[in-house]
Amino acid sequence: MNHNSSNETDPLTALIIQRLGLQQKKKEQMAVWERRVAHRRLRLPLYSVAAAAVLTGVLWVSPLLAPDAKLADSLTSPTAEFEVFRSASPQEQDIVVLIDKGDYEQALSLCREQLRGSDAAIEQWQQAVQDSLTEELQYERECEWMRNEQLRWTLIYLLARTGREDEATQEIRLYLQRYPTGIHQSEARNLLTDK
Repeated sequence: MNHNSSNETDPLTALIIQRLGLQQKKKEQMAVWERRVAHRRLRLPLYSVAAAAVLTGVLWVSPLLAPDAKLADSLTSPTAEFEVFRSASPQEQDIVVLIDKGDYEQALSLCREQLRGSDAAIEQWQQAVQDSLTEELQYERECEWMRNEQLRWTLIYLLARTGREDEATQEIRLYLQRYPTGIHQSEARNLLTDK
């Protein structure tokens, strides 16, 4: 009788061993995914620190090169907060370099181009269903919103630096409409009340 019962459990034991093996493979795959995400999260602060250091240098130099303008003098430079939001975008770096050189027209052109792309990305994110987004996609969406806010503030700064104060004022209103609790909202409100 013992001999027959061991034969009956052999397929069951084999199935259990197979399922445990599959479970172990899934755990190993999940660990690999978690290491990739952890590695990316480790790099992100390093990019931010490097960008902040470069932008702080730009902040010290750009006021020395700026032409006089009433609104432009009232605005703080966006470069201090214009972080390369977790994705070292060469175009955003180029905007900072152009501001540093005092080439506001070229920086303005590049900023408008980047803002159009960011606005299109924001529109796509708004069409996405919130509950269907993974944590990673939610993070990407938040980064795009932060990038868009900073690009819009940079546009305002560049419009003021190039003497387009009326257009800058319109953009300040749009900024406050989109980002009522944004990083620059108190400065934006003060600029509108001074007008």
